[in-house]
Amino acid sequence: MNTPVVPVDLRERPREGRGSPIARAALLAYLLLIIYASWYPFTGWRNSGVPLLTFLNLVRPRYWTGFDVSVNVIGYIPFGVLLVLSVYPRVRGLWAVLLASLAGILVSGAMEVVQNFLPSRVPSNLDLVTNAGGCMVGAVLGAWWARSLLDQSRLFQLRRRWFASYASQGLVLVALWPLAQLYPQSYLFGHGQVLPLISNWLSKWFDTEIDLVAMLRPGVTMT
Repeated sequence: MNTPVVPVDLRERPREGRGSPIARAALLAYLLLIIYASWYPFTGWRNSGVPLLTFLNLVRPRYWTGFDVSVNVIGYIPFGVLLVLSVYPRVRGLWAVLLASLAGILVSGAMEVVQNFLPSRVPSNLDLVTNAGGCMVGAVLGAWWARSLLDQSRLFQLRRRWFASYASQGLVLVALWPLAQLYPQSYLFGHGQVLPLISNWLSKWFDTEIDLVAMLRPGVTMT
């Protein structure tokens, strides 16, 4: 007599040998965060005529601080960790570290090259080295933690028990919410501050100062 086949919920399947969708979603989100931090404010694009790879030299930048170096290194450590976790278990160990380190060099190099077209940003060989170094540190940590984080982690077991397998993207958005508070702004319908935005648009359009808040709500300061 044949034994009946019982369907198995995806959340109950063994984790061993499977990739992490949440790690890949987090990697994409963190890459977008790096692009935002590297190219902000995204205005004044121009071609300065300077060769794009001029910053690739052995001359130390004139202006730099230990704080800048620390931020560059620390900022790319999570990127290196997420790179390794995203390719696990297909690529692991030393090969994962090398792959993530190479990706860190390419991403950091691309960020610096594009900064040639932004007048408010200055490409730097020191930024490239510190960013790539931070990514390498993160890659080593990711290779060290990959098995415990993805295969044996109690946190993963809770995530698999409480959430569906397709909930990764939503969890990433929730996890990134605190980062959005680092530079909060009142966008349209975001906090109800619509009148100041419209006032700014009308002021630029008619080339004169227009304050709808003062007109409609006297005594209230426009922010």
